[in-house]
Amino acid sequence: MFDRLHPDVLDKILLSMPDFQTLSAALRTSRTHFYSVFQAHPKSIVLSIAYNVVGPALPQAVRVVCQADPNLCDEDAILADHALDRDACEDLQLNAATVQRLEHLFSLRHKDRSSATSRLTPDESFRFRRAVYRLWLYCERVRADSEENPSAYTHLLDSWPAHELLEMDRVAVFLKDVASWSFVSGTEWPERWDRIPPNTHFMRGPAAVLRDWEDAVSPDDQLEFNPGVSVNLDEQLHEIRQKRNLKSGDSYTADRAKAIVDAAIGAEDRCHRCHTPKGLDLWGRPKWHILRGFLSVPCMINLLEGKLPRNDHEISPLADYIHARDDDDDRLTFDWTNFIEELCEMDVDAEGPWDTNQWYCFDCLLALVRLRLREWWIATKVKEGMPINENCWYGYNCRTQVHRPAHRSKLNHLCTPTRGDPA
Repeated sequence: MFDRLHPDVLDKILLSMPDFQTLSAALRTSRTHFYSVFQAHPKSIVLSIAYNVVGPALPQAVRVVCQADPNLCDEDAILADHALDRDACEDLQLNAATVQRLEHLFSLRHKDRSSATSRLTPDESFRFRRAVYRLWLYCERVRADSEENPSAYTHLLDSWPAHELLEMDRVAVFLKDVASWSFVSGTEWPERWDRIPPNTHFMRGPAAVLRDWEDAVSPDDQLEFNPGVSVNLDEQLHEIRQKRNLKSGDSYTADRAKAIVDAAIGAEDRCHRCHTPKGLDLWGRPKWHILRGFLSVPCMINLLEGKLPRNDHEISPLADYIHARDDDDDRLTFDWTNFIEELCEMDVDAEGPWDTNQWYCFDCLLALVRLRLREWWIATKVKEGMPINENCWYGYNCRTQVHRPAHRSKLNHLCTPTRGDPA
């Protein structure tokens, strides 16, 4: 078949390959035809496929994978001056996948809460990706420099125009948010307060921050295996703004919030239950899977009625159930989307079932958990075949469950009280 195709046609086919795995497969399939064409034009073909993988932020992406090169040139010249070897191509593809997943998260939180995949416009997507790669380069430079010379990093930041620094700072704020989500997700009972990451924790880089979120890495492991840095991006950006006589304070913060997204979808929408205008901060089925980054297990437990939050015999199995991990890949097995759907569908109080197709503010979601978590946990224990003891007369209000281990382990306190004053 390939014998009939002109080499220019084969060249165009190679130039249009979507990724480097496809290129590799094509070269292995036809060494006589594809391979000879590739050998004639390796640089143009590799660059074209790299663009197909990364998009218009390719110069910034290449600087990240080549950042250790002492002859690193600027963004305008790097594609012409740098040949991409096999390792660089693999890194480009891995990094592009990371940036794509970050964009999905960013879009879900700041563009369109109804879509788990990015709804950014081409211009918004380019601004986001360019900013991610630039921040990535900055983080890599900081972490690679054992002397921690702030002037060198300031010089890198100072090479970019003000509006593009604003975009990078917007991405930095987003990465701080994702790092915070992973700490909330990893905060375990019996800790009473949500863990908060250090201010520079995000500077471990976009890949590390995303990995910690997706793999639900515990805060302790994040801090142990990913030590932070002392260089403060906020301070360096502030110095640059002062030098350039640019905005600061509230006006800068307002401009930063609009640096990536031109217009959000549903920004004026209201909560279905309380009708408060919350826009992108509303919660519905497309977002329930990230609720683990906003509602920690200790927070959930403290929503339970009466003295139950102080009954470790009842609470520890609930905490273990939510934080359970798969034996093979160590991923969390608890399904937050299914959990909220089950809470909504319960008909155990005056409000009746909630519409799972509607959108609710976070306060109303907390009210839902407060209303139905105890009943849900009872139903889940029955479904999972967990033992349930004889009911205590005073149920969740029982005071004895707090200070007498024998009592709390002998009787069930998840039940509604059937006697007046608690024991």
